[in-house]
Amino acid sequence: MDGTSISSKPDDCSSSTVYMSAAVNQCRKAMVCCPVTGLLVYGAASRLLCYCPKSGRVVGCSREASRGNVTCVRCVLGATTPLYFAAYTSGDVALWELQQHQCNTATGAVGNMLVRRVHMKGGAGGSVSSGDCVLLSGGGGSIVVVATGGLDQHINITTASLSTGDVLSTQTISLRSRSLILELRLLQQQFPPPVVIPPTCDLAPPLTTARDNAMPLLLYGGDDSKLHIFAPKQDDSNMQKQQALEKHETDGKIHAPAPYEEVAVLPGHQDWVTAIDAITLRNGDVMVASGSKDGGIRVWRLQLRDNMSVETSSMKQDLVSSTASQLRVKPVRLRGDKGQAVLETVLCGHDGWLAHVSWLNLPDYTPCERSLRLVSCAQTEDRAIIVWQPQYYDSNVASNGNSSSTPPQETNYDENEEEVWVEAARLGEVGGNREGFYSAMFSPDGTAVYGHSYQGGLHHWNYEGDSTATSGGTSGVWQPQPTASGHFMPVVDLSWEATAGRYLLTTSLDQTTRLHAPVMDAHTKQGVWHEVCRPQVHGYDMSCVASVGVASFVAGAEEKLLRAFAAPTQLLDRLARLCEWGHIAEIEGREFVEEAAVPSLGLSNKSVADQQQEAMPKFTESRLTEDSLMAGSLWPEVCKLYGHGHELVCTAATAHHIATACRATAPPDAAVIIWSAASWQQLQVLAHHRLTVTQLCFTAHGDKLLTVSRARTWAVYQRQLHQDVPFALLSHSGLAEAAEQHSRIIWAADWITNADIFLTASRDKTVAVWGPADPASTNDSTGQQESTVGTSSEELQPWKTRFTLKEPDEVTAVAVSAVQNAWIIATGLSCGRVRVHVFRSCIGVPGTAVTHELFPSHHSTVRRLAFRPEASPSPTASDGTAHSQEQPLLLASCGNDNLACIYDCSRFVRE
Repeated sequence: MDGTSISSKPDDCSSSTVYMSAAVNQCRKAMVCCPVTGLLVYGAASRLLCYCPKSGRVVGCSREASRGNVTCVRCVLGATTPLYFAAYTSGDVALWELQQHQCNTATGAVGNMLVRRVHMKGGAGGSVSSGDCVLLSGGGGSIVVVATGGLDQHINITTASLSTGDVLSTQTISLRSRSLILELRLLQQQFPPPVVIPPTCDLAPPLTTARDNAMPLLLYGGDDSKLHIFAPKQDDSNMQKQQALEKHETDGKIHAPAPYEEVAVLPGHQDWVTAIDAITLRNGDVMVASGSKDGGIRVWRLQLRDNMSVETSSMKQDLVSSTASQLRVKPVRLRGDKGQAVLETVLCGHDGWLAHVSWLNLPDYTPCERSLRLVSCAQTEDRAIIVWQPQYYDSNVASNGNSSSTPPQETNYDENEEEVWVEAARLGEVGGNREGFYSAMFSPDGTAVYGHSYQGGLHHWNYEGDSTATSGGTSGVWQPQPTASGHFMPVVDLSWEATAGRYLLTTSLDQTTRLHAPVMDAHTKQGVWHEVCRPQVHGYDMSCVASVGVASFVAGAEEKLLRAFAAPTQLLDRLARLCEWGHIAEIEGREFVEEAAVPSLGLSNKSVADQQQEAMPKFTESRLTEDSLMAGSLWPEVCKLYGHGHELVCTAATAHHIATACRATAPPDAAVIIWSAASWQQLQVLAHHRLTVTQLCFTAHGDKLLTVSRARTWAVYQRQLHQDVPFALLSHSGLAEAAEQHSRIIWAADWITNADIFLTASRDKTVAVWGPADPASTNDSTGQQESTVGTSSEELQPWKTRFTLKEPDEVTAVAVSAVQNAWIIATGLSCGRVRVHVFRSCIGVPGTAVTHELFPSHHSTVRRLAFRPEASPSPTASDGTAHSQEQPLLLASCGNDNLACIYDCSRFVRE
């Protein structure tokens, strides 16, 4: 019977998504701090996520799917609503607008959504390595200027209407040297006094209004070790084009801006120029900082003049000679009398490749020379973030510049005294086998520094001390803060804690297994989900994980063995207090090691006592920082389970048994091995399938085991009490009619709680619900009765399909829960969509189902879905549905887009 009567309606993400977890992409320009909202917006695979430093969690994301992964993120200044620029590996460029400004920090709901306003599809040029965007506000509507550079040695400049999304003009700059474009920035030429707009969010002060309508300057650095400056030509015809573009005349014509020409080349670096940032001073000069692969930073002062005005020859001479007598390096003239570039200072403090430089840019304050601050980071072995500032730094800026409408007064100093830049602070990681940082930036008020590292981890330092110390004193310190975290490669499997669903385990191709749990908030008295532990850091890509109990789990990778882990005593006690688990009866009488670490030449976690290493620092009662998660929250490996001949694919576990399967190249390889969860010994080999088993699934009580394979077959095994072997074959798909069987690979399966009914999901876009042909012939679902099932065909019990659920795409994941006289079936599709089907009928007659689309959904294939298990089994109704439960009905999902999500599906039952 088909469930054909299904109505579908979209879901509101703010009411169902309680947790999102993903790391920052491994790119130098993948994260930006928004001065309007104070949010960190970063690229996670193909989507943008919004992270709130105040609450320490992800609060929003982009809704529409994009081609390719994010390579560059910028904040577009001057927009009335927060606007972000994003470039992708596919060559696409998009502008995203934040729809909801207010961030609900009291709850765990994900509420801010980024909506795509402009989308420009890339051509055959390939990935965009760097780009930037500025906003020009004209009479006919807002115009954005987008510049992108990639591996094709071309710079593309595009103007588009922000109101309509239409492209107005395009031009391409072909580089004569055919150099690689490693960093590219746009710089508006004129900056009138800032006009403050009312705040739109309580997280940070707002942006100023749009500052200029002139076409911006273009700066780029590449592999020729030079900083190049481009500007639009300013002859009479080009001036008319510029004025027409600024007015955005609606006469049916598209007015192209003036073509760009190279006006200056700034030498000095000894290697690739990889980082550029600019800030405008109070006197109109522009300070440009460029970082290189040689580890040095060069700070240039651009003294620009208005090309639209007329100057005498004496004024031009003064422009060149005003500061040249005080410099050791000759200023660089900008072609066309556009000004000059003067080298201010050279900063050396990093050991290698500069990844990012960023100025402190207070939203409502235009800085002077003595109130500048620069932060830089290196992605090589020094693993450092450095805060630079002038020796005579204006100590009034950070304390008053952001809280008063009147700019602070500068400290008196001798103008003839030589200016020296100093290292004000050095932040970062110490020890460990880790890479450096890919980005570093200030918070909007300058009291915090953010960054992200090679493995996508977010880092956050707050300055703690008096306000004067924030501006250059020495009495305060920079304290690391806990942040959100996640996987930086596809998440391939997940598993809820087996006994009560206290936490969620996720594992990924990034070779880590992470533990997520709700942490009680001291103010709201509610549990907010975070990553609280990183039990495993491995040397192979992970493939599967399963929880054995509250204090142990097993995990498999692209190797032939399964590894078992147990929580160390100190860490388990901290987690119990942090998450308020209360008394845990399951761990009484068990022996645990104190701590664990990865050996220098090892592959997996070992006990610190076995390695004779120094103990880790004692844990605090708060969440761990990224550094502590990586090295201080490991679980020691207690056993290795050998038996398979190829790489592991899937695993499942109960309190008594563990089942594993590996990649099969021949029918004997497709066998499932049963292990003892107490002694870690091999108990049985189940040989039925001919191709790779794709998923294993035990019932809630562990009395039955379901296996599905790439050969479009499934098999059900019944647990046997007081027998030599723990499981015997009960039924298989060969006993069903041919019309009921799947026509393509079976990717996933799941049991309905407290019932002898299971679901199979297939590439043929269907989900089949299977049950015994004769329900009276099956054993009790609690598994307390002894089974006498044999393996002969006469003793096997045929199962048949109860009904089939059709989906619009390939079904790669499925999960089901029975609660309050309803079935909740969740399906994950290869396109990334997550759908929840609510059936309110008995098993045999599905009736009308209501389908909900969960947003935000994944942007790539959904790998696994799982409902959180009940704390204690509920009594079962005659139709297989369970009675009401007090805890929320949570659905966990993971996918190839590096994302792990938790949805609250409780309201679907109440509707």
